[in-house]
Amino acid sequence: MPSLRGRRWDYAIGLRGLSGVTRSSRELDLTVKTTDPAELDRMRSLMDADMANGKPGTLVADGEWKARAYVTGSDVDEITPRLVTVTLTVVLLEGVWRRESTTQYNPETLASYTDLDYPFDYEHDWSPSLLANTATNPALSPMPCRLTVYGPAADPEITIGGNVYAVDCEVPSGAYLVIDGLDRTIRLTMNNGDIIDHFPDGRRGSAWAAASTASNPCRRASPRCHGPADTGST
Repeated sequence: MPSLRGRRWDYAIGLRGLSGVTRSSRELDLTVKTTDPAELDRMRSLMDADMANGKPGTLVADGEWKARAYVTGSDVDEITPRLVTVTLTVVLLEGVWRRESTTQYNPETLASYTDLDYPFDYEHDWSPSLLANTATNPALSPMPCRLTVYGPAADPEITIGGNVYAVDCEVPSGAYLVIDGLDRTIRLTMNNGDIIDHFPDGRRGSAWAAASTASNPCRRASPRCHGPADTGST
């Protein structure tokens, strides 16, 4: 399917440079052949459901590269007793394919509390050591990332390359919080399936900048991992 492998940037030509450089949605034609008309009908039903519900589907190539897309139409080119050929009109929403990589922080790797134990009690608890790891972005430009925090947790935050991303909320046991740098959303999914929007509670930057960040939604930028290098994170 060669048409899926193309790429295109949108831009405006100015004085000695370009402006408005973006990757917009891209429309292309895709030829599909099948020996199973029933499977073709199933595919059409799924793609029509995406359009009707306003929720894009996902194209998967080589088992790991993914692109969000709509299939807006199909034209039948040929019908034979053994083969059906159709041309699909596909809209790649981001004009780019993505491959995810995951950096995982396991709570069991934390230092034990035993080395901070005392023979008498205090009115406060002693916290374990911070988790430390590296996040790798093999690309030559910054890439959006998705941060997932599994409960229980209180006011979770992560530092990537000196940038602090934090959410002022409680994540109960059995729930999980997702900060999606691609969709620019912060959502808490409870153990009963309820989804709570926590975007107003997100902040980026150091503690002294928290107040100004919270009052200015434009500064709550989505998390991005710069590359190509290992970026220390805590």
